[in-house]
Amino acid sequence: MESRSAGRNRPGFLSHPRGVAVLKASHGVVVNTASLNGLMSFKTLGSLAQYDGKAGIIGMTRQLAMEGREYGIRANSISLA
Repeated sequence: MESRSAGRNRPGFLSHPRGVAVLKASHGVVVNTASLNGLMSFKTLGSLAQYDGKAGIIGMTRQLAMEGREYGIRANSISLA
């Protein structure tokens, strides 16, 4: 029997065909953590990599929610300050 938390803490799970199949079969839920910094701009130099990464997670979550809804897959992102 497949674990209910098959993809927990597994980077790349969504990019693997088996991961996508598990989500489709179970009408899975994806929860990502990001930061409000991914939605805002600051004048501080040296933090581009973090902001870029957080914005990427937010964008990926939105796209997955849109593409996955026909399979019953839900995707959410929690962004803390």
